Amino acid sequence: MAVAKKESFDTWFGTAAEMATFASMVRGDKFITTDTKIGYVYTGAAWIVDPQGAFELSGSGVTVGDPLFVSLATKLQAALDSIDVSKMSKGGVTVAHNAITATATSAEIPCAGFNAIMLEITQSAAEAWTYTVQGCMVTGGTFVDIYEMANTGALALMTVVENTLSRILVFKGIPDYIKIVATEVAGTATVTVKVQPLNL
Repeated sequence: MAVAKKESFDTWFGTAAEMATFASMVRGDKFITTDTKIGYVYTGAAWIVDPQGAFELSGSGVTVGDPLFVSLATKLQAALDSIDVSKMSKGGVTVAHNAITATATSAEIPCAGFNAIMLEITQSAAEAWTYTVQGCMVTGGTFVDIYEMANTGALALMTVVENTLSRILVFKGIPDYIKIVATEVAGTATVTVKVQPLNL
């Protein structure tokens, strides 16, 4: 297969041997080797493995015009990627608390590009726990309680007291990073909380 370029895109396709002798690239061009399935970027002096994240081709014999399926090694970021993360409808599921039996605060959960979260709460017994959403604009910052504007015009804390075995709750209006505080009110129930960001 000869080296080929997909329309006006800056990505070339060919074997590793063809890349070694290829001379029509300019700084910033990318090259995907169809035999070794590795992505490279041209620095202006040499080809280097693409620093934006490792990816691999699914299958062999990829030709120009074929869809390209990738496995990203790093999270998508709206500032760096051509995929508009803010247009995605749902994110991945994070286990905020796994079988806890006492009050605990989760690690921070990234929610950039999303405006709401779903909490899936599973309790081993119908005993009272309080679940509160805390947030921060930056990673590693100070997390504080989040308030939302209620229909009455008053501010309402993003919190709920649950005493059911399982339930899914939705909270809208969140910053880029959140934590879930699970507070034991009474009893000895074991609690698991999962979080999924989404856009509403």
